[in-house]
Amino acid sequence: TELTVEALKFRMVGHFFVYRIFTFFECTILIYFLFSLNRNKVIRITALVLLIGFAAMFLVDTVYNFSNNFPSLINTTESLILIILSILSLLFLMPINKHSIFQLPNFWFLIAILCYFSGTFFFNGLYNTLKENNQQTAYSMFTIINSIFNYFFYISLIKGFLCLLRERKLSK
Repeated sequence: TELTVEALKFRMVGHFFVYRIFTFFECTILIYFLFSLNRNKVIRITALVLLIGFAAMFLVDTVYNFSNNFPSLINTTESLILIILSILSLLFLMPINKHSIFQLPNFWFLIAILCYFSGTFFFNGLYNTLKENNQQTAYSMFTIINSIFNYFFYISLIKGFLCLLRERKLSK
């Protein structure tokens, strides 16, 4: 996504539509992941309802507001949905056997999603307003804030995959 955006910026072509499309697919995939992670019926129904609501909002926003602005409304809605589902999933996450919850891969996957989307939630919502006031400062802040939470996101995902490998190794 970032390479495509940089290439379009270099050519002086509008590039925020790439973020809009990426956000839709990212949210859909992560909601599906959270859906498949949970066996709790309430969380699964909540995930489906939120996915349908997000898809409808995405279509309406795309049809009526497909401008060359950062898709703040869609990003903020995506973040809110994923924060809610992550918190619900964490509340119902149970340790297996006598293992600590910190040894569960799902714990780290949920923490990655929760922290990234919580951390970028407010800034993504305010980006267009900040950009109108000072484009260079807004872009610099976006780069810094997004980078910090991306690092934490990927470190948490790696920790989750390491726990998953350890879990599979122990089950053999």
